[in-house]
Amino acid sequence: MRVGYGYKCTDNDFAAADVETIWIDHPGSERMERTVMLQHGLREGDTLVLLRASDLGVGGELPNIRRELERRNVKVETVPTDAKQEKPKRPVGNPGKFHLSDEDMPKAEKLWHGLQWSGPYVLRRVREMSGFKGTDRQLRNALNYRFGPRDKNQD
Repeated sequence: MRVGYGYKCTDNDFAAADVETIWIDHPGSERMERTVMLQHGLREGDTLVLLRASDLGVGGELPNIRRELERRNVKVETVPTDAKQEKPKRPVGNPGKFHLSDEDMPKAEKLWHGLQWSGPYVLRRVREMSGFKGTDRQLRNALNYRFGPRDKNQD
């Protein structure tokens, strides 16, 4: 029997894996489904299908789990699927210079200190003016450095 197990995934992620039973754990569950699956859900000769090698676990417990699976003659397969894609990596390093033209500088300062505009709106408008490619946090830090902090009640 082919048994699927995943961590932080859904039943749909196993659609192409051709499994009969699916066990899924979510963050905060302390991997209770994995524990029950290892104790009662796998028989000798079954195949355990994972979407990622790390789904079974990491750290000190993993060698014990692998030994137990080998002892019970359970094969382990890792089957990548299109539905389970890696998250895009965040850009690393300096996002580039924060630069405003002399014409846009007073507009940006007025937006930054204006109490009538929300923080996300200000960041969006200043990003359009400057062409800044970094994250909102990086842009907020640049604006704080350039113009001083906004009113604390505003953000």
